[in-house]
Amino acid sequence: STRDRPARVMSHWSEADPEYSYILGMQAFGMEEAGHYQQAEARALQCVSLNPKDTWGVHALAHCYEMQGKTKNGISFMQDCEDKWANNNYLSIHNRWHLSLYWIENCEFETALQMHDQYMAVSPQSEMMDMHDSAALLWRLHLDGVDVGERWVPAANNYENYLDQAYMPFNDMHAMMSMVATGRDQQADKLVAALEDNLDGSTASSDIIKLAGLPIVKGIRAFGRADYETAKTLLANARHNAHMIGGSIAQRDVINLTLLEAAIRSGDQSMANGLLAERTLMKPSSPLSDMFGARANAAVAD
Repeated sequence: STRDRPARVMSHWSEADPEYSYILGMQAFGMEEAGHYQQAEARALQCVSLNPKDTWGVHALAHCYEMQGKTKNGISFMQDCEDKWANNNYLSIHNRWHLSLYWIENCEFETALQMHDQYMAVSPQSEMMDMHDSAALLWRLHLDGVDVGERWVPAANNYENYLDQAYMPFNDMHAMMSMVATGRDQQADKLVAALEDNLDGSTASSDIIKLAGLPIVKGIRAFGRADYETAKTLLANARHNAHMIGGSIAQRDVINLTLLEAAIRSGDQSMANGLLAERTLMKPSSPLSDMFGARANAAVAD
């Protein structure tokens, strides 16, 4: 695993090695994804103290603060070292995305939207990873009740080029968000059909599609059609297999958020309260959770 591979070689490295920070950063991210948040945070802090320009270490620490609900720490850290991680590198946009998650957690949606427009707006030349960051942020803002207008269109245009590949369900999940948001029903059909065509093979890819990818993609489509009961069933049954599709825990949290909003919109207060209890376990002080909770109560009252 990403946690264990660096551990196997750690004894061969020391702070005397100029590239030692990269081993620390890799291990910090692996430890965070395995749930060892405090140890991961210590590793990531050691990494960025040795090399403030190690953007993977910055990324690992951003994850640690996100998963522990340390929103204030995350914003402060990312802003204080912005000149170190925000230059022309592979992770600069993605680290902006992580900073935006903190703004969303604080319900500062306009700030998150401004960051999207300044750093994550998709062009025909955008890399797939950058398209995912845009789609994931816009979908979260949509769930939060923010009108994001036509910002979906460039990403949807790009994703259309990959709908028949069924290469990685993590990609397909974000592609479906953009198809739903732009009302592209035929393209959504094409994406579902591509996944179904690869459903019954003997490869690991087929198992992933069957257990996680297809129900998640279809659940997002059902949500877009306001079929919240179907969305709840599909997403609830697949979300604990979601690690199979790729991406990080923070990235896959959009599945839980979509399920939560589907529960609220269908008046299912029991499910909404259960999902909010899960979030509160790691994020006991969250304006975003408070907002969803208030909406869940209001939906039942109505």
